[in-house]
Amino acid sequence: MEPPVPANFRQRWATRHRIAALATLAAVLAAGCGKSTDLLGGIRVSSADVQAAADSGNALTIDLLQQLELSYPDGNFVDSGFSLAAVLSMLELGARGDTEAQIASVLHSAGVTAEEEAAAQKQLDEALLDTASANGISLDNANAIWLQSGLPVNAAFLHTLVNDFSAPSSQVDFDGNPQGAADLINHWVSDATQGMIPTVVTPEEIQGSLAVLADAIYFDAKWEHQFQAALTSSGIFFRPDNSQVSTAMMQSEPLTLPIYSGDGVTAVELPYVGGQYVADIIMPTAQPLAEFVASLSPGALTGIEQQLTPTDSVEVTLPKFDISSQLSLIPILTALGMPDAFSSAADFSGIDGRTDLQIGLAQQNARMEVDEVGTTAAAATVVAIAVSSPIVRARVVIDHPFLFVIRDLTSGSIIFTAQVTDPTVSS
Repeated sequence: MEPPVPANFRQRWATRHRIAALATLAAVLAAGCGKSTDLLGGIRVSSADVQAAADSGNALTIDLLQQLELSYPDGNFVDSGFSLAAVLSMLELGARGDTEAQIASVLHSAGVTAEEEAAAQKQLDEALLDTASANGISLDNANAIWLQSGLPVNAAFLHTLVNDFSAPSSQVDFDGNPQGAADLINHWVSDATQGMIPTVVTPEEIQGSLAVLADAIYFDAKWEHQFQAALTSSGIFFRPDNSQVSTAMMQSEPLTLPIYSGDGVTAVELPYVGGQYVADIIMPTAQPLAEFVASLSPGALTGIEQQLTPTDSVEVTLPKFDISSQLSLIPILTALGMPDAFSSAADFSGIDGRTDLQIGLAQQNARMEVDEVGTTAAAATVVAIAVSSPIVRARVVIDHPFLFVIRDLTSGSIIFTAQVTDPTVSS
């Protein structure tokens, strides 16, 4: 677990970066295109709109999970569909025509405008942060944009990112000093993720870019019922090929926990402090994890969650793990239905009026650490635009490949998922 984050970290972060953003906004808009107008101004967002954004985000999370299983068969990975949705929502505001429609399709937001989707995403983000803060959980989500110096950016586009997404804007020289630009981006990401994601781009990856959009999310929460370190011992975990590996297994005391066993799965829900954020751990028992993930849908996942039933005297055996992923998103997003964004067919004229922009880099780096105290997780997504005592009634032993899903109980919004096939392997 990382050191605890001060309770007012999010407020200080937002204030500091809002000041920095406003300090640079005037200079950037001086070279911009047109009057500074907030694209989200006047949009009214209902509770149903916010729930729809959560549902759409969860659908994207399942899509991402399935594509990652195809890309990393029977491997460990961790990801944040929530972070990806944030970047795509910002990106969609600058897209036009078929490019915009394809991004909307990937976001499962067809039928609403990019502005309406962004406004709902903004309110969902605020609600999740407020819930976390009220329950003693560190959850921080930050955005940023770096622009090639002198780029004449659409004023309304930039103003919306700075004002509504609290995305500080910086001018850099991607051509002449890609190392300096990469250092700035990586420093921001490391700062926003409390050092869990130290780097996300290299100078070579961003050289020649005109703009880089980024989202970084950080989660740190203690279990409501922490595992006792003295009970952790070596145990057997079965890999997908049924080979065995010895790993550190945590053991809970008997607790009242929501569990479900049926329809070929064993699942348990572990609450974090405050009870509003939970980890749903789902272990298929009738088929390999890969087959289970391939057939998973938002409705099926919700069905498992709804079957979880509070049960007394449950003992949980769960492996400790610390896994990291570096995920290339271009092939995944192409497969999900937005190929134009990465080709000459792209239309991002809403960014600076040009029609020759396309995405050259889409990357997400993520890490999740689970131990006796709780869970720490972080992800950074970037898009570069360039050209025993009581009687035990139930025992849940997680000793086969499983999914680890962190979600908010109020909206059901999933912020992190992980696939663990071997807890002894870090990536």
